[in-house]
Amino acid sequence: MELALALVVLVVAAAAGALVWRPWRPSLPVLERYVVTLTTSETFEGLLSEARGGVLCLVDAYALDNNSRIKVDGELFLDRAKVAYMQKPGGGQ
Repeated sequence: MELALALVVLVVAAAAGALVWRPWRPSLPVLERYVVTLTTSETFEGLLSEARGGVLCLVDAYALDNNSRIKVDGELFLDRAKVAYMQKPGGGQ
C-alpha cells in the first residue's frame, strides 16, 4: 500500500513537472533592460534578473504611466502568461 502511494505521488510529481517545464519556450537574456507591456496595458521597465517557468523578475523597475516613471519598491514579479510583449529600450542595440 505504501509503495503504491509513493509510486502515485512520484507519477503525479513527474506529470506536474512536465507541465511546468516547457523546452520550446525561448530563454531571455537576463540582466538586460526591458520594457514589458501586460495584456492589461500596464507597462513596466526594468532589468530582467530572472526568467523561470511562468515568472519574470524585474529589478530596478519602474511603472510607466503616460509620461511618468514611478519607481517600484523591491523586485517586480510578472506572470509570463499576462505579458503582451517585451521591448528593449533604444532599439536593443
